[in-house]
Amino acid sequence: MSITGLRKIAIINPDTGDIAQFNDIKSEGQLNISPIDAEEDTTGGIPYAGDESNLEAVLYDLGAPEALVKSWMSDNKRISAVGLGHQVNFLWTERDRVRIIRPDFFAPGQRRYSTLTMVRTGGQHKIDHIVNLLHNSDLVIDEGGNVKRIIFPIEGAKLTLSRDFGASPLDGQVTIRALDFAGQELEEAVGTNADGRTSATITLPSGTWFVECDLGAANGDPALRSDGKKTYIDE
Repeated sequence: MSITGLRKIAIINPDTGDIAQFNDIKSEGQLNISPIDAEEDTTGGIPYAGDESNLEAVLYDLGAPEALVKSWMSDNKRISAVGLGHQVNFLWTERDRVRIIRPDFFAPGQRRYSTLTMVRTGGQHKIDHIVNLLHNSDLVIDEGGNVKRIIFPIEGAKLTLSRDFGASPLDGQVTIRALDFAGQELEEAVGTNADGRTSATITLPSGTWFVECDLGAANGDPALRSDGKKTYIDE
């Protein structure tokens, strides 16, 4: 899938909590998730042979973030990645090696850049490109009590949490929190009921690792979006 409107990408080390955030990137990127090609069996069917995922992005940040990712690459570190888009975001919660290359060129006036690639083959992947960051339950950490977490360490990302609620005003409250790598709260925003759906918006501060969503006691469809919209979306 081509992801247009990419704004930020964070390459992250789940062992240490270190983050290489790229804020100056090409707005068109690729995150392709598809079944591995397999030959037909004797019945004429094509057996499922696992997923094949590939991330490609062009990065214009050529300072400390690039140096950190290159150090992980040289040490064969297995890392993860998340991406913020205008509408479509991505979560790569698997642990894989990364490849970053700065092409050699001599054209006057041409902007310098690096290309980033991550590949995973085989098995079912905890990787997705989605509008609603809470939609894929395989990527969400269930803390119990209707509290959900995702790993989304992108400083400056503006996220809106919304949810339908019942008749009771107490059921209508939702809370969104930015937590650091140790799970300590950095910032929170609270939304209360309004016109059948409530919402709270937060801008993630420096040091964010988790985004925690307390959905309250109400039933209803939750959505965590980066485009400012409050409607539930099933993708």
